[in-house]
Amino acid sequence: MKLTSAAVGSLLLLSALPVAASPYQNLEYALKEQKIISDLRTHCTLAENISDEKIRSVFLNNESSHDLILAAAKALSAGNQQVYAESVEKIQCPDIK
Repeated sequence: MKLTSAAVGSLLLLSALPVAASPYQNLEYALKEQKIISDLRTHCTLAENISDEKIRSVFLNNESSHDLILAAAKALSAGNQQVYAESVEKIQCPDIK
C-alpha cells in the first residue's frame, strides 16, 4: 500500500517539480519533465518505441530509482547541473520492453 501511494503521488512525474500556476510554468514543467525522460533514455539506452508514459511508470514505481529521480528533479529545478547529472548516472536501468 505504501508503494502504491508513493507511485500514485508521483505519476504526474517528479513531485519535486512545482505544480504549474501559469502557461509559462506549465511549459517550464513540461520541458524539465522531457529533459529527464530524454536523459533516462540516453543513460539506459532505451528504444525510441518505448513511450514516455511507460518510462515514467517503470522508473517511478521502482523504489531505488524513485528517490534518485526526485533528487535529479530538485537539482534541475535549482539549476545544479552537476548534482542533476550525478543523480541520473546513479539510476539503475530496469529492463523495459
